[in-house]
Parts: sequence; structure tokens; C-alpha cells
Amino acid sequence: SVAASRGLNSVAVAHTADDQAETVLAHLLRGTGLTGLAGIYPVAGIVIRPLLDIGREELREYLRGLHRSWREDSTNQDTSRMRSRIRHRLLPVLRRDFEPLSVTRLARLAGFAREEETFWRSLEQERFAALASRDSAGNISLKIDDLLSPLPGLAGSEAVAGRASKSAQSPALALTRRLVRRVAAELQGSLHKLTARHVQDVLDLAAKSRSGARIELPGIVVRRVFDRIVFSASRSALGDAAASQNRPQIR
Repeated sequence: SVAASRGLNSVAVAHTADDQAETVLAHLLRGTGLTGLAGIYPVAGIVIRPLLDIGREELREYLRGLHRSWREDSTNQDTSRMRSRIRHRLLPVLRRDFEPLSVTRLARLAGFAREEETFWRSLEQERFAALASRDSAGNISLKIDDLLSPLPGLAGSEAVAGRASKSAQSPALALTRRLVRRVAAELQGSLHKLTARHVQDVLDLAAKSRSGARIELPGIVVRRVFDRIVFSASRSALGDAAASQNRPQIR
């Protein structure tokens, strides 16, 4: 909001390679896929991170050489927070007892994951635009055949339902899961509280149920309607959105 009020098109923040390593470890410990392994992005909206490849201590040494101080967030010392525990307890052990270059290795892993994630996001966007339909009420639907086999030539619904070999189902299943998550993000604006279990429930609904069956995800209702899967924002989610719109804005 400050950037918008001042007409700024970029905000530079001082995340370092150590912050990247901490983020990757936090995501791993919580349970993550490729998206989480990508960690912090060098550019995200108007936020840019020009120091993401530089180690924290290297940056501090540079500032000391210039006789410049820096500001520390008080939460950095709060070990009730997972990131602080990783910073002060886990990473020192990894450096000392396992790999001195742990931060470099983890930051490099994040870079490789971002390359892969960029490819998958591009494919996901292409298939979402080609396969998803939105009605006048804002519901989003996909044909079941398109959802379970989102690319021509890949294993179809039998593969995604688990009746084919894992090697056959992997490409279709990876994109299918992403399409489910993309629809959820379109309806809710984020993937908050959506888990891998929820995504699998949607796939089971598509592959194993009959028309009229339905499940509820956080903020979303998913129904099978003949040969389509229909995603709708739940009434509670719509109520929260309306309340948010009516809430006074602090500026």
C-alpha cells in the first residue's frame, strides 16, 4: 500500500541465501512438493530480492567494511517460531556435522525447483485456459475426461484412478493435481488450507463417483454433475469475502 501511494513499481528486500535455505527446510519439514522446494522467488509482484544469492554473513561483513549498520527484526530471536529454530538450531548442526555448504546446496536446489516450476506453471495455465469453463454464477467446471487426462496422448482416467502403472500415470496425474489446485486458487484467491488429501478427494470424486455426489473442501464445494466436475465457492467463503469487502480499510 505504501508503494502504491508513492507510485513505486519495485520494493527491494534483503533476503539472502540463508533465508532461502531456511525457507526450503521449513517447507520440507511441513511437507511440500515442487512448488515449496522453489522457496523464495527473486521477483514476486513488485517485490524484488537482489541479494538472494549472497550469504547472510557475507552481506554483514560487507556492511561492516562500509561501517554501516542494519536493522534486525526482533522475531529473528524468537525460537517459538519455526524459522528461528531452523536458523539457530538446525542449520548450525547441518553445517557442523553434515555439510559446511548446506546453505549453498539448499539455495541451489531452490533454483533448480524454480526452473521446473516455471515450466509446469506455464503448462498448467495453458491447459486451464483450454479446459476450464466458468458460468454466470462464478462456478468453474471441467469435463471429467479432461481433468483426468489433461493432455492428449497421456494416460487417461484409468491411470489417474490408479488402475495403470505408476510410470504411465505420473505425467497426467501431476498436471491433474495442478489443475485442481489452480481452480481452487481461482475461486479463493489462494491455496490456504488446501492439502494433498483434499486434491485426492477431488480425483476420487471424478474417477469413482456418480452424478450428484459432492464433497466439501476448505471454502469450496465440489460436485459431480454428469460428465463434469463443478467447483463452487461455499456460502461461508462467500460470506467471508463479503465481510472483507465491507470492512473499513486502514491507510
